[in-house]
Amino acid sequence: MTTKTWGAWCRLVEPYWDERGGLRDDAPLEAIGSALGEGNSAVDHRLYSMSKGYALLRASVQDENPAIGRGSPRETPSRLDFVRGLQWRLVMAVGGLEVFLRGRFGRPKDYLSKLASRAAHLVHTGPPRLPMPRGATRGEEQLGRWVSGSPDDPGGERLSEFLGLSSWDREVFLRWARSPTSIEGWEDQIRLACALRNMTAHGALSARKAQQLQLRGPIRALPVHLLKLAGDTLAPAIEGLGNGIT
Repeated sequence: MTTKTWGAWCRLVEPYWDERGGLRDDAPLEAIGSALGEGNSAVDHRLYSMSKGYALLRASVQDENPAIGRGSPRETPSRLDFVRGLQWRLVMAVGGLEVFLRGRFGRPKDYLSKLASRAAHLVHTGPPRLPMPRGATRGEEQLGRWVSGSPDDPGGERLSEFLGLSSWDREVFLRWARSPTSIEGWEDQIRLACALRNMTAHGALSARKAQQLQLRGPIRALPVHLLKLAGDTLAPAIEGLGNGIT
């Protein structure tokens, strides 16, 4: 799966790559750098990071029915195997988006928390809606009970520490868990994806818990949305580069 904007970008840039995987001597570096905007890393490094990150995002989306389990390869995967596969597909997608945006903005050391707002401001159309937890009201109630604050932890700080959340993604996850329709803009979706990635990677969100909370729909959808976001951040660069080399 390739977004139209990524395809248009590749058609502009690919003629300047040589057979060794580097930029040709006659590549319009100034025009490419100007189109991408200000950044503190070299143009070729930015392009490599974008390509690598986009490949990870695309690979996560193309793996439509992943399954991860402990059974024999000859055994039919269980429902939990598929949920676990979708969780780790999301881990790949979030990592890919982070690598891509570091190249897109020329900020190789920045974390996703610093890049998300810049990406959201470049894309003028809102994100697709996230699927509700399957079984809507029941799913909301289960999520709400899971993250409900206790009297000695009203802000959810200790819960967030257990879940592996940071101060950046904690608020949006707790808000979404209590009211899934509250997530609207691109930055919220990026933060939610990061929260679910962190919870998976830290072992706090097992496949069984994800299934109980009916999170399969949102976890499946988020990599597709992130791939779209990555491609769409290139729309201004495509216009700038097209004007710069014609």
